[in-house]
Amino acid sequence: MDISELSEGNNFEESVAKHINAIKGDGKQLSCMVESMGHILTHKDPDTRGTGVKFMTRVIQGLPHNTLGEEQATTLLRYYTSRLEDHPSMVTWAIQGIYELVVSQGPLESTEIEHLLQVIFYDVQMPGLLQAERYIIYRMLTHMLISHASVLRKMGSKFVLGCIQAMEGERDPRCLLQVFAIVPMLCNEFILGDLEEPLFDVCSCYFPVDFNPPATDPGRISREELADSLLNCLTASPGFGKHCVPLAAEKLESDLLTAKLDSLKLLSRGSQVFPPQCFKDHTVTIWKQIHSLVFVNRHDAIIPAALTCLTSLARVISSDQKDATSVNRLFKLVWKDLQRGEAPGMGKVLEAFACASARACLAVLSETLPDLLQLLSRNEGLRPVLVMESTTALLSLYASLCHHEETSQELSLKLSLLTDQLCVLVNDDSNPELALRAAGSLCAALSIPGLLTATNLDVIRSTLVRVATQDAAPPVGAEHRDFLAAAVRLNLPLADGVLSLLKEEICRGYHPTKTERVLRMSTACASNTMSLSFMLPSLTESFVSSFRDSRAPYQKLLAKYLLDVVCRAEKCGTTVHHAALLRSVVAAWIESLGSEQGTAATEDFVEASLLVQKLAQMCSASDIREIYSAILETCLKANIPSQPLLLLVQSVICHMPRDALSADERLVQLLSDGRLHDSSHLAGKCLAGLVNKLTAGDVEKVLQCLQSSWQPQWTLAKADLLLWVTKGLLLRGYPDLAKYTNLLEQLLRDENVGRHTAEGFDVILQPIVLTSEGHCVLRLLHPQRFFVETAPILIQGFNSATNKAVKDNFLMALCCQLKYVPKVVVNSYIDKVLPILVDALSSAEVLVVGQCVLPCLTENVALMVSCLNSVVGQLLRLAKPPQPMDVRRMSLECLHQLTTTGERELLLHRHNVLRGLTPCLCDRKRVVRQAAAQASSAWHMVGQSIGE
Repeated sequence: MDISELSEGNNFEESVAKHINAIKGDGKQLSCMVESMGHILTHKDPDTRGTGVKFMTRVIQGLPHNTLGEEQATTLLRYYTSRLEDHPSMVTWAIQGIYELVVSQGPLESTEIEHLLQVIFYDVQMPGLLQAERYIIYRMLTHMLISHASVLRKMGSKFVLGCIQAMEGERDPRCLLQVFAIVPMLCNEFILGDLEEPLFDVCSCYFPVDFNPPATDPGRISREELADSLLNCLTASPGFGKHCVPLAAEKLESDLLTAKLDSLKLLSRGSQVFPPQCFKDHTVTIWKQIHSLVFVNRHDAIIPAALTCLTSLARVISSDQKDATSVNRLFKLVWKDLQRGEAPGMGKVLEAFACASARACLAVLSETLPDLLQLLSRNEGLRPVLVMESTTALLSLYASLCHHEETSQELSLKLSLLTDQLCVLVNDDSNPELALRAAGSLCAALSIPGLLTATNLDVIRSTLVRVATQDAAPPVGAEHRDFLAAAVRLNLPLADGVLSLLKEEICRGYHPTKTERVLRMSTACASNTMSLSFMLPSLTESFVSSFRDSRAPYQKLLAKYLLDVVCRAEKCGTTVHHAALLRSVVAAWIESLGSEQGTAATEDFVEASLLVQKLAQMCSASDIREIYSAILETCLKANIPSQPLLLLVQSVICHMPRDALSADERLVQLLSDGRLHDSSHLAGKCLAGLVNKLTAGDVEKVLQCLQSSWQPQWTLAKADLLLWVTKGLLLRGYPDLAKYTNLLEQLLRDENVGRHTAEGFDVILQPIVLTSEGHCVLRLLHPQRFFVETAPILIQGFNSATNKAVKDNFLMALCCQLKYVPKVVVNSYIDKVLPILVDALSSAEVLVVGQCVLPCLTENVALMVSCLNSVVGQLLRLAKPPQPMDVRRMSLECLHQLTTTGERELLLHRHNVLRGLTPCLCDRKRVVRQAAAQASSAWHMVGQSIGE
């Protein structure tokens, strides 16, 4: 081989590629290449030798995996190893070559691996290598630990000591990540013995991590990455505990927040690995620091970590089988300090300690119950309420962690005293808040077998009955419902008695003051299938009767709580026959419309429509298809469907599964009938559901049918239909949407329907009626697509319009969209939109300015710097009477936001703005004065940062 082939440039790369291809075809070509390079590899000039080593390494790097045989790989490895002691110019390429041979090429003998490691550990000066060279060596060590573990284990402590020496003093973050990956592997594969402390010291010197990545580093490593990796190292071996726990306890006293947080995480992680003996001598120190973090030097980011650390500490101490009382001693110290603290913090600490283990929970209850009972018996101020929250949490933990039948007699007696006290407090009408909390605590106690006595259960039953049926009782709270639901779920006899009484009350019919109590409590039946099957028929029958007898108040309440039952059953996984319930509701709805002959008010059916929507969502396609057909026939029989009937149609269409829906030309013609002018919004919603859910072919038929109904003259009703149809098509990603956006653009110019159409642009993007829960098609990014399609049309329409009202229509249609579209999309059009918004401050209607223009400008204040001369004056004008209060407030907020731009141009307006804000500080409305004060303070600071 001629040395000229190795000169940098195209010849070098071509020569490398040529030899790679040759070796791929015939492995013997490698020997030929090395022989031909003999005079280069043994040249007196180190640079020439280095170039030869580089060339050979580049060829090996280009070969597929396992191309070389064992003899070839061994020969090359020996050669590269010898080059590590040669001139520094060839060390980099020699290390890369060794890495390729070890990781990618043929199997190597164990003796060769041992010899290579001996050279790297004892002949190569790691601190003197470049960062890239050290990084490759660390990666190679990692690979060896994975692929050659058996060979390394034979080397034993020699390999571990070599790794320690190689890793010691490393400072580069990328190399450190590799080091931190090696240490846990060493702990897993080797018995460390005397090398345990030296290996720990290699890592501990970096704790806590103090590192800020340079901003110029594109692939920078974060401090969190290093800290998490170091955490794995420091907890890699149980033997590290005797060194790690004192280190973490010491660093907890640091003034740095990150040091405290890392120390807490280290202790929490260490508790899962280290034996209890490692913590015993440091529990007092650790608790004192946790106490300080929770109660003294409070910081929202660190309190959760401190409480987690306390839980971990209690768990590891309570796991000590040799000293069962150690956790009790620790908690006595904790409780002594807690009694000096605030109640909210006390509750958090008690819960954190008790949730550690059954032994910890018993320690907490044994120590705290006497004091908690004393605090509850006083019933003074807010403190008993906060104590009750802690009591509920402790009882819940006791139920889940402990076995009551195995509890000591002393603790059982204390718990009995507590339940007796709770039964007194739950009926204390003088403190309703405490009574509710007591109900929550008793609910937790229900799930503890054998804790509540027969007397306690009688008190509970009478309490639930009183709250559900007596007017003088406190309102039914969520705690009461959860209380009964828990009893139902546990199949307690008291639940049957209460539900039977509730059923009797429901069957008696409507009572102005009692019925809502009964119904609210009845929703607890949803937590159990048997109880639900007992209660639901009565609720359904009463609902049907209320429809039939036109008792609107009762029907509304029943619909509301039937919906609550269905939702709770879904949450609890309780079986409900949705189709049967929906049939009953729909039949009652239709029957009521027939009896009232179209006189029913739509408002009376709103709650029922929500129930129908939920049931339609949950019915199968086969069940809902039959129900929908019955509704459709009823609707078609009506000459002009009433609003309640259309509300029923809309509730089903917009929430039923897509595959159950079919096109019906008669329904489309009925919905597009011009005589439905008072119900156009409901008809529009029905059509939106149809065009959104139907198949592509059926949608075209519906649209074709609608085309003729929109001619010859536009009305508000027809505009409603067009807006809702456009919404349905947009959400499904209809490809030819431009036809309908062009129609909307024409309507904006219409003096009769223009303003109504402009306001409807908000309806198109508002996430209502058509939802994913209702099985509608919702394509991603539909607000962005609509904005991109309509913005150019609306901008052009605004600029070309000569009529002020038409300009306002285009302005409103444009502004309505901006709150639904990401700023990055708006900013691509802002150079055209912003002049329109600024011009509108002086020319548009005050209503339009308040609803659309000011919110948009406030969101994009940085872009107003170029037109400050016109904007500032208009904002000051709008900030004063006779403008409406909301307009004044929003103008002041916009002026306030202008100061965040930090532009020097603001200095030119500072004096005028401050003078103009003076009258606003005396505005008769408090919210306006408050906004004016904030704006004035911000404008006073303009120029301070640039040394005015």
